[in-house]
Amino acid sequence: MSSYLVTFLVSETFRVIASDTTFNPPIRVIGRSNTAGLGNHALQLTVGMTKFFDEYFQIPYSTLHANLSNDHIASPDWASAGTENWGMVSYRELHLIVDPRETIMSVEHYTTTLVSHELTHKWFGNLVTCYWWSNTWINEGFASYFGYIAAHQVFPQYALDEHFNSRYLQGSLSFDSGVSTVPLNYDVNTPAQVTGHFGTVSYSKGAAFLRMLAD
Repeated sequence: MSSYLVTFLVSETFRVIASDTTFNPPIRVIGRSNTAGLGNHALQLTVGMTKFFDEYFQIPYSTLHANLSNDHIASPDWASAGTENWGMVSYRELHLIVDPRETIMSVEHYTTTLVSHELTHKWFGNLVTCYWWSNTWINEGFASYFGYIAAHQVFPQYALDEHFNSRYLQGSLSFDSGVSTVPLNYDVNTPAQVTGHFGTVSYSKGAAFLRMLAD
């Protein structure tokens, strides 16, 4: 396991708010106790995407590593929208906790692509990790590509295939036309340079490039 994938959760208030024990390992959504009853949508997404990737990659989640968990944790304060820790994905709570009575459709769309994105990382990023941060686009490009394409296959009602161009292709073309654009691969060494590599080129251009090659 790559060291950047290590994470620990220490809490007195978190609990399992939704789970599917028919899987091995069980799929669990974990959140604050006051979010009980609001994890079913995230569970549905996670179950659907886990099944899809098991079949698509022909490498079932259960075989990735011995004693691996499939936990998805909603944190009230998280720096990223989601982080693909090994066995436990950490999400910003507002992206994972969905109330069907109140959550607007655009948030549901984003939650769907986010869960798919982070689960893709279990194979692209966790099982197979880039040699160095210079190749971040391979991790993030594949995850962004499958975030939309795979999610559309499992949840066609969201028409996410039609959102890909506006979200990734047009955004990457716009960024690439500016003087601040960078190549997909370039040398990064300092922590600041590594952080800066997590941007439009790695996510959007990487995804658009992979879609060009998909067929």
